[in-house]
Amino acid sequence: MAGNHVKKDDYKALHQPPGGAGGKGCLWSWYSDYKDAHQCSYRWHAREHALADGRIYNYPAYKDLCVEQSPGPTDVYLTAAYQGPKRKAPSNNYALRNRFPYKNKPRPGQWDVSLPRNFTESFTRPYWHNGHHIIARSVLMDELAAAGKEDARVTDMIVQGLLKASYNLNDKPNMIILPLDRAVARALGLPRHLLGDEMEIHEEIQDRRVADHPDYSRRVRFMLRPVINQYRRLMKQKLDEAHPEPPDALAKEQLVRISETVYRAITAAGPFMKGKSLDELKLSGLGGR
Repeated sequence: MAGNHVKKDDYKALHQPPGGAGGKGCLWSWYSDYKDAHQCSYRWHAREHALADGRIYNYPAYKDLCVEQSPGPTDVYLTAAYQGPKRKAPSNNYALRNRFPYKNKPRPGQWDVSLPRNFTESFTRPYWHNGHHIIARSVLMDELAAAGKEDARVTDMIVQGLLKASYNLNDKPNMIILPLDRAVARALGLPRHLLGDEMEIHEEIQDRRVADHPDYSRRVRFMLRPVINQYRRLMKQKLDEAHPEPPDALAKEQLVRISETVYRAITAAGPFMKGKSLDELKLSGLGGR
């Protein structure tokens, strides 16, 4: 008969230390600033992934948008910047002040990931971008909560097992840098991160501020659910023990494989999407419907 006194390990002891020194997992929080070697810094991990796959981001990947010399008055491209109630987004100095919302085209090498200030100082250098979690935190948390719907201990035990396996939601395999400007996405052959962060002359401002990718998240959820259900069955079996103890490390490789599979789908489909958003990426051949 199942016991009601399963021990719960301290999440803090299993989680990354405050300095993000490594060796432990990270599921529900991250370090929002860019910080070298900080294991919870999703922006650092995203840049590390881009450095490892530089063919996607480095010149000549964006040569179609480049100019050979300093850009002249007509060497500009349309950005997703817009005028908000009090300030311009993403920042007051992202687009040209005298030609808002346009921005100067880059020179060869100017956007390369290896340049020290690119993708480290801010989310607008060298262009407006986000570090995208391939398995989104909200998707993982929803599936974990659903696993414990009948018995909340199941959720706690899965979390413990993943942390013991040092699963890190912010780690390099689960991160990718995605642009938010349509022209940049088209030039790089990547989808835009968000449906609403685009700028087209005919579009209304209120239609450009969709800060989510619900269709993409739903497709990833379908890929994630069988793995979480497997974890749930394992934890329920453990709870049937007379004196259930905290679980051993779970196999994190299944989650990592989902991230790697979707990463390949994003980078392969991007050139055919011609600047469309991530929400329009189809994962039907991968179990994502």
